[in-house]
Amino acid sequence: MSDEATTAEKEPSVTTEAAEAYPGSEFNRQELSEFTSDDTEASANIGKMLTIFFAYSLLAMMCVTLWTWWISQSN
Repeated sequence: MSDEATTAEKEPSVTTEAAEAYPGSEFNRQELSEFTSDDTEASANIGKMLTIFFAYSLLAMMCVTLWTWWISQSN
């Protein structure tokens, strides 16, 4: 019998943590957690801005409604 060359399975080289995070990802765990915290902060800021814009719109509508009512009563 001839000796067949056995190929040893290569263990994946982990030069970065990207292979541990998600296969095929070019970002490591620390970068992914930074992205998550940045997204969380951005979402909170967007929510605050939307709340302020809604309150401003509501106040503007109330003022215009009262102004219109006041003008219509004076005629």
